[in-house]
Amino acid sequence: MAVYTHFSFDDLHEIFSQQWGQELLSLEPVTAGIENSIYKVTCKSLADHSDQAQVLTQEYAFVVFENLDHVIVERYCQVLSQIQAAARFDQSFTISTAMPILQSQLYSIGHGEFRVDCQFTLMAQHKPIILQPWIPGEWVKPNDTLCYQLGVILAQIQAVPVAALQYLPQDEHLTRIHRLLGRKHLLNTEDQLFCDQTYRQLLPVIQHHQAMNYGLVHGDLFTDNALANNDQLTGIIDFFAASNAPSLLDIAISIFAWCTSGEGIVEKNRVSSLVAGYKSMCQPSTNDTEYFYDLVLLCVFRFWCSRQTYQIECFERGIKPVSHRHPHFIRQVWDEVQSHEAFIRQLFI
Repeated sequence: MAVYTHFSFDDLHEIFSQQWGQELLSLEPVTAGIENSIYKVTCKSLADHSDQAQVLTQEYAFVVFENLDHVIVERYCQVLSQIQAAARFDQSFTISTAMPILQSQLYSIGHGEFRVDCQFTLMAQHKPIILQPWIPGEWVKPNDTLCYQLGVILAQIQAVPVAALQYLPQDEHLTRIHRLLGRKHLLNTEDQLFCDQTYRQLLPVIQHHQAMNYGLVHGDLFTDNALANNDQLTGIIDFFAASNAPSLLDIAISIFAWCTSGEGIVEKNRVSSLVAGYKSMCQPSTNDTEYFYDLVLLCVFRFWCSRQTYQIECFERGIKPVSHRHPHFIRQVWDEVQSHEAFIRQLFI
């Protein structure tokens, strides 16, 4: 990605001082990510300890949201802050929460019917901005140990009751599927047939959603949205496409995203470790586990739909799609998951 919204050091120096109580020392654009502009910044804060000023230097991610409204960004920040505070995470692990601003901002919504008290989100160049602590680590190369840790963390997230979830989008995975269904006439004949047959096959698990427990679901939990040092997870990032969805959805996504090889082969040891980590913290209800195999298939289909939509949009814009986002790979994973139906069905028994 490129940084879409440009800020100079001078642009941000006053904002950091007045809104976060930080002196900006350095500013570096980050060329990773897809939708948002991100800068890695170093700041200095003066903290008073026993009448003696101590200089504290820390790294942060300064994030500019290119497509999200400031109200939904604030809702996400509030939910993530509550989860970080209440979840029993290991001290070496964190989710990507935002730093609170010194003076909350009131924003009117619609025609002024009500106002939102923003405690984390500011506006700059007409776009929402936040400041997040920089999480150390490298993108994850999954193994049994890291998959077990991920299962534990996802269970810890689901264990936190958060009333504000009602303000977040619901069932974003279904939204992505329906987005393609509305344009399936643009697919070739073979893909249209697969789309229609698969959606009919998955209707029972979609209809069963109403009986499932819901919680905060990341929804895009691939290994480039997690960080680790050696065999220790240090953080999960980019929750800003999360939704209120069935609580086992991230586990189902992770079977596809963390537990398959580069050739799309399901690594059973990783799957077993992932589920064992989750079960070590909680035991899901029968309503959640009864359709778990179908939930895994639904997640695979969701990403097939997203990649088909991406191909269509690239064609419409005259852009060459990147090779690693081709839907053919997802079809291979679909076939591979089906070949392990018996194994997946017994995971929560």
